[in-house]
Amino acid sequence: MNFLSTKARLLQKQLGNLPVQTFWYDQVTSTNQIIQQMAHMIDSHHAYLVISDQQTQGHGKFNREFHSGLGGLYLSLGLAVPDLDYNAGLLTTGIAWLLNKTIENYWQINTQIKWVNDLLLADQKVAGILVEQPHPGIAVIGIGLNLNQQNLPPNVGNLFDTLPTFNEINHFLSLFIQNFWEFKEIFTSGFFLSDYQTKLCWLNQTVTAQVGKQKIQGKILGINSQANLILKTTAGLKVLSTGEVTKVRPAIGANI
Repeated sequence: MNFLSTKARLLQKQLGNLPVQTFWYDQVTSTNQIIQQMAHMIDSHHAYLVISDQQTQGHGKFNREFHSGLGGLYLSLGLAVPDLDYNAGLLTTGIAWLLNKTIENYWQINTQIKWVNDLLLADQKVAGILVEQPHPGIAVIGIGLNLNQQNLPPNVGNLFDTLPTFNEINHFLSLFIQNFWEFKEIFTSGFFLSDYQTKLCWLNQTVTAQVGKQKIQGKILGINSQANLILKTTAGLKVLSTGEVTKVRPAIGANI
């Protein structure tokens, strides 16, 4: 694990006076794991950003493996977030919205949001977000973004046909972090939810939601003020605060 000081220094310069210390490695087990080890040092005046060119033990929700080879962008931000305990769902969905918005504004690529916090492009996953809470009021925000990876698993894709330059990646990162610094002060208002819903994939389509051991099938109607998913099922409306959603594909030969 080598600390790439030049990359870190250039990004730190872009971030200006933000109270965040930046580290950039060529390879780590998991950027979230590195930040977790720093969690005891995080407070309102000290935040940490860890970036890596690849991960050997990248993971997502439910500790599932997250493909993390060269050609991706892997980062974790550890910081204090006011009122996190009561608004974790809003933070998670808000980060997905902000990442979607930054990609759209900087690279003119329109991704969709898969509830809760994945980004899809042409129905393939191109980004995943994992928010962990090692201590009360402390968030570790992990993001994996597929820029131009090889040998990806099924249903996983890339944003680009060719890898962007380091300068492009650096500017994108600095823009996202700066935007996030403003966002974190106001996210509890839920100001982004209406726009989030316009980017929500499979809206008004039938999905299956895996909630623990239970499977719930229904049509996505949207989200509520706490970013919970609203499903119309045969048993009535269901409001989900957590779960894994997959699209129900029509049977071959079925009338659509």
